[in-house]
Amino acid sequence: MQNAKNEVQTHQLKVEKLIQKSPAEVFQAIGEGRLFLNCGASSEALKIDFKVGGLYALEFRAFDITNRGEFLEIVPNKKVVFTWCQNTKLNPTPDTVVTVDLKEQGSQTLLTLTHSGFTDQERLSDHTGGWNAGLDDLTTEMVQGQLKFNRLFKMPVQKLYDLCKNPATFLGLLGDLKKGSVDFKLGGAFKIPNETHEICGTFTEITPQQKIVFTWETDCHGKPLSGSKVTLSFETEEDDQSWLELLHEGLPTASLQMSHREGWDWLLNRMGK
Repeated sequence: MQNAKNEVQTHQLKVEKLIQKSPAEVFQAIGEGRLFLNCGASSEALKIDFKVGGLYALEFRAFDITNRGEFLEIVPNKKVVFTWCQNTKLNPTPDTVVTVDLKEQGSQTLLTLTHSGFTDQERLSDHTGGWNAGLDDLTTEMVQGQLKFNRLFKMPVQKLYDLCKNPATFLGLLGDLKKGSVDFKLGGAFKIPNETHEICGTFTEITPQQKIVFTWETDCHGKPLSGSKVTLSFETEEDDQSWLELLHEGLPTASLQMSHREGWDWLLNRMGK
């Protein structure tokens, strides 16, 4: 009697998110790679060819991992399907499938993300948390104009805090510090010119080794930006490592969000080096 072949059991996850934007706007954001970026991919290293058969490549620098895949199906404003690597270190081969469905609900969009093909329940759980967090951050970016970055640095929190309060290793990286000024104290102001405009703001909260908050008073073209602020939060990790969360609020347009994302991503990568 011939034995039946053993089949590998696979699992899938499903995440839903209601976004206060039209399906066309959400579809465009996915095509620009903003779902990947809000899951922690670096904008510097993002490569995306958004077409059927097109490839993408990602680097998650906070975790020192990469991912890549191919777009299998694209239905404008309705559906996007792409492959994904479930094991990004030992076997970085696209071997699972992600399907994103978009359904109009009044003035909103119901986004349903289904990720199928997992052979390991633990990886499925990890990806469930990752996709949930990524969709939450995509939603707050699109609806509230908020960017969030989380980076792990291989240094104690005191050293990381010192790097961020030091103009030469933080704000000064964004412009010409010799022609500008940074007064790091509560109520202190900073003005740093770069090639196109002057970055300026005021420090509104300083808690050593915990939090730094400052206003962000000009956009990427030097025009006044009202109600925008940046919050740096510090958290100790084991083995003399530390987490930095950078939260930038008050960026009302997609173009401002993308340009500031590129700028902060560049700065955080330089700090890591």
